[in-house]
Amino acid sequence: MAVAPWRNMLVRSLREHLTPKSQPVLGSLASVTKEGKPKVRAVVFRGFLGKTDVEMFPISGFTSDLMVIGTHIRTRKVEEIVGNHNVEYQM
Repeated sequence: MAVAPWRNMLVRSLREHLTPKSQPVLGSLASVTKEGKPKVRAVVFRGFLGKTDVEMFPISGFTSDLMVIGTHIRTRKVEEIVGNHNVEYQM
């Protein structure tokens, strides 16, 4: 499976700047409320979906372009994203 061209650049940058003791990789997720108002919130980049689990830097033969972004399930943003899938993520 061919990976997206941006994936290798992102992984290379993360490897150069992260250490095992690094802080979580935060990003911004923009969504829209039921009232149509924009909201931007912090989320955590967990890695890429791997063969069996989420892997920050998959070393097996299987790779994927599916980024795993984490947040608490009880936050309002989850409800808003389910209601309107038009979101933007920036790292």
